[in-house]
Amino acid sequence: MKIKNRRFLLLLPVSLLIAGCNSPVSAKDASVALSKAYTQMLDTVVDGITLDQTLKGTIDIKNFEDGSETATNSIYIDGEESFSFKGVDLLGDAPQASLSITGKGSATVDTSETSVDEEINAYYSEGVIYGDVSKAISIQQLEPALEANPKFKVQAGLLKDFMGVEGEVTVRDLMETMGEMELPTAEEMSSSAEEFFGGFSGFSATTVSGGTKISLKVNNDTITDYIVSMYTKDIDMSSIPSYVSFDIDALREEAAAMVDAYGSFDLTLYVVLTGDTLSEISFNADLDLAIPDSSGKVYTAEDVASVFEGVKIKANIEFSIKLDMNATPTITLPTDLDTYTMIQDN
Repeated sequence: MKIKNRRFLLLLPVSLLIAGCNSPVSAKDASVALSKAYTQMLDTVVDGITLDQTLKGTIDIKNFEDGSETATNSIYIDGEESFSFKGVDLLGDAPQASLSITGKGSATVDTSETSVDEEINAYYSEGVIYGDVSKAISIQQLEPALEANPKFKVQAGLLKDFMGVEGEVTVRDLMETMGEMELPTAEEMSSSAEEFFGGFSGFSATTVSGGTKISLKVNNDTITDYIVSMYTKDIDMSSIPSYVSFDIDALREEAAAMVDAYGSFDLTLYVVLTGDTLSEISFNADLDLAIPDSSGKVYTAEDVASVFEGVKIKANIEFSIKLDMNATPTITLPTDLDTYTMIQDN
């Protein structure tokens, strides 16, 4: 058989690639992939890393008494922040690193408003930490030495000397040394994740190019489903005698009313696994909540609109973090490091 339309052959690899993406992944397979990524992260030798994180959003907090907003205890925040870190040979003999933090936004407490637009940069090379807070006025104001020398340097020993370690060091070594904690095994991680994923209606997972994307959607419906599942997970419906009344629909309605009384939840968490490594986490939240005061009174949705006493919160938040623990980034140092002022000499 001859294929007359040769353009079809050119499109075939693309079609196969698309067909291989976005295929459903079971809770069990997603749990196994997550546990493999967990193990891979713990056993990664601390050497090179890149980490990029962003956060932005608005938060509006208001205090209410007898259904009316009070003149005090209100907070409104609107801002964004970014964090970027690169490091190579971190526990070797010639470590280098760079760090950049930026923040921009405003905050209003009652009628008092403050704003910020700042940037901090830091570098490590040849046993010296360099810091640049020339665009971070609030940091300068915390320390007179920084206000006088916004571009400064500090002598520092090697990280491995500080940690008291020799040879290759893994993330597991560092966590166990610093926290003196017993970390869960991959099997324990997989089992716990599978139990949660399997019982949570907001769970989904799909294949993506080179890995797996796990999604958790938390809203009023999925929270209600989870509450019901926790109540009924150990109940064998077929073993309940006919004379015993068990109305699961009534249970669901009661759970939904309880959740809805606190407002509207809409959160989505994404975890991206590239191969056997954790490469990205992102989080989006859109909340409209009513939290009762310490009296412990339970309000219905209708009460919240009329006689509510407590705090109402509206928030829209976007967060993401991208991580590569097997990176070998190039650290670009400023060309004017010789002009930085030594403020501490060990």
